[in-house]
Amino acid sequence: MISSIEKLRQLIEKSVGRYIKTPKDFTFLSERIYERLHVQISPTTLKRIWGYQQDEGPSRISTLDILAQFCAYPNWDSFVKDCDNSSSQSAVILRRSINVDELTKGNTIQLTWAPDRSCEVEYLGNHQFKILWARNTKLKEGNTFKCDVFIENEPLYIYELIQDNNPSVCYVAGSKSGIRFELTL
Repeated sequence: MISSIEKLRQLIEKSVGRYIKTPKDFTFLSERIYERLHVQISPTTLKRIWGYQQDEGPSRISTLDILAQFCAYPNWDSFVKDCDNSSSQSAVILRRSINVDELTKGNTIQLTWAPDRSCEVEYLGNHQFKILWARNTKLKEGNTFKCDVFIENEPLYIYELIQDNNPSVCYVAGSKSGIRFELTL
């Protein structure tokens, strides 16, 4: 049976979109925790929790509380109770993302997804985008669609996709491995 600490480690890794296993990863996670919660947990402490470095005894509850809060739980006890009750179907996503409300008209985003698909879109305002160019995808230059958020390594769900004179449809890009993006301001 997987321990609650192991479940917490797995949830954190899933939330940040990477395995935590090298010194660079522990520094990365320490920085993400600080950015999200404005609380410092040293990479050395994280190494002990992940078993990368020799453990000096049980982890402090205060440290486990912070890690649980990083995953949107109020504290360690609530995380443990949730783990005991069910297999959660919800999780916080802490990967790089773009909230469309933060864009301005004219911003462009280059999108890529497996196996070798790509396109560039221009923000038109009101959550609407126009495809400037597309390669190896069903999306075509001139198509328009709406979208609310772009999340790295997650599928991109778009709605009101207009292609030619056809009725609007919903579409998902990167349904298996997610998308990657670069924003041009």
